[in-house]
Amino acid sequence: ELALHYLTLGAARSLMLDAKIGSLEPGKFADISVFSIADMPEVARTHPFECLIYGGCRPVELVVNGVWLQRGGYIEENPDFSNSGRLINA
Repeated sequence: ELALHYLTLGAARSLMLDAKIGSLEPGKFADISVFSIADMPEVARTHPFECLIYGGCRPVELVVNGVWLQRGGYIEENPDFSNSGRLINA
């Protein structure tokens, strides 16, 4: 839990960007990756952070700066960058 904090909100605070990034809140920018445990190597099921940090795990869904780059495990052929940088509205 502490490692996750240092990689998200903690990192944003150290850069003095925590008002814009670092947590999933309305009005903040977000990059989101979704991983399937079923698709992870066996060792990653007991140590998922190692899999994410050292590689071997691929996202099923990937949104970067508000743009879908991967859906259902497939890379988007023509990502729509017209809304790039949009803030989260919830």
